[in-house]
Amino acid sequence: MTQSRDTFFEPLKSVMTWGVLLGVAIVFIMAPQVFIVVERAGLQPGFFMPAIYWYY
Repeated sequence: MTQSRDTFFEPLKSVMTWGVLLGVAIVFIMAPQVFIVVERAGLQPGFFMPAIYWYY
């Protein structure tokens, strides 16, 4: 019984792990473009910029 449950949950865990990694990658790829658009629009996100400079 425990064996079948493990084989059922093992792919589920790996899929969730890949989903989290993919989400983090998408956020890191999209974040700079979002900030470029915001700056072009003329909105100066004063408290966002130190965080961006800290990350990059």
